[in-house]
Amino acid sequence: MSPIGSITGFLLTCLGAYIVNYFYYSKEEDGLFGNSMLPQQNYGFKLKPLQVSSVLMQGGGSGMASSTASSRPSISTAGSSTLSPSSDLNNFTEEEELFDLNVPSGESEYYHFKPLHGETDEEIINRWWKKMPVILLCSAWIVLNILYAFKQPVYKTKNIIAWIFHVPVHFIVPPMVGTWLYLWHAPGALRLYTFCLGLQNFVLLATYLMFPNAPPTFIKLYGDNKVPTFDMIYSDGQASQDKKFSIFFHKAVYYATPLKFASFPSLHSAFACLICFFACHYSKWSSFKFLGVVNVLGQWWADLYFDHHWRVDNLGGLIYAILTWTLLKNWHRGLADVDAKFNRARLQGDFVNGSTAGMRLFRNTKFQNHFDPLA
Repeated sequence: MSPIGSITGFLLTCLGAYIVNYFYYSKEEDGLFGNSMLPQQNYGFKLKPLQVSSVLMQGGGSGMASSTASSRPSISTAGSSTLSPSSDLNNFTEEEELFDLNVPSGESEYYHFKPLHGETDEEIINRWWKKMPVILLCSAWIVLNILYAFKQPVYKTKNIIAWIFHVPVHFIVPPMVGTWLYLWHAPGALRLYTFCLGLQNFVLLATYLMFPNAPPTFIKLYGDNKVPTFDMIYSDGQASQDKKFSIFFHKAVYYATPLKFASFPSLHSAFACLICFFACHYSKWSSFKFLGVVNVLGQWWADLYFDHHWRVDNLGGLIYAILTWTLLKNWHRGLADVDAKFNRARLQGDFVNGSTAGMRLFRNTKFQNHFDPLA
């Protein structure tokens, strides 16, 4: 690739990242009510489990409890549909019922109010994680060229690593992430996730039909001037590497595949990027978000190593994922709506709509808070 082409590609991706960030990611919001309205860990007063909604409702949504006992919502039984705790808390006084100042700060079953102050280091880091679409787009051109440099030489260990990313990780990670969203996050997150994957599949298929492209293997086998047809039979990159990898059934799967001209964009890249965006948006753990980035880099490198895709194909998959994700964030029934409904239900004491599937499954057990994204 010529230096002028490389510089032009880098400048275009940086310009695209700037435009996307300016119009869609420059004002990241943390839910409908803001951080100060939602229960957080390790800040200020310690609240008893599932008591957050009671405190917030008493303050008219301000997060401060009313001084009159009449303003407090009644404590429901364990079989109710609210977020109120079990009836054994009736023995507490008004102050004891809402706060417990003697519990060590390390107790995980207690919610906390976050004081009104500037962003913490953790919040700043999380805000940057949520800008991962912009970060990947800005750095994609350099990263893809670095990964391309590690394509050679070919040997068995690299074959195994590339195959792990390209086959089992590609097929196993999407349902695993869907299960994680269903058990640990707001109702509706899984529905949006499956909708995005389906929409992305449809758009990519339409692109393949309207704009078919051959992968690098085709050029290596037939050169630049061979007229391609869908009836041609040839061994693509992964089957070629099977000669060293010694797994015969991959030749049967990839030998006469009709997807031989579905090079642009890369489906593996698009899926991995979209999954990474969901992880960066919903996960509380930086390690989980980091694994999402590793999956993206692994899929990019495997595509290049197997000669399944050109570098621009992986960049195209990233762009398709960013378009899908940005649409999801700005759609009136998208992520903002799902998160807002979840937060609103929590404030109103609605256990059904303000809880995750894992919280409902382990309700009134010691495992319930482990499935609460606000705990």
